[in-house]
Amino acid sequence: MLRRYLPKGGRITPDMADELQAIVNEINNRPMRLLGYQTPAEAYQQELLNLPHQPQCCTSI
Repeated sequence: MLRRYLPKGGRITPDMADELQAIVNEINNRPMRLLGYQTPAEAYQQELLNLPHQPQCCTSI
């Protein structure tokens, strides 16, 4: 999906971090038919809520 925003063969440099973050935010907040017109961010959040609760291991109380 990044190819829609960045030209093929173009270099990605550290100073492009803000631009890349804006692209990622736009992609993650675009509704998709494959996800039932939810955004990827919404689908991910829903998936996290549906995970079975697992007790934390190796934590001290």
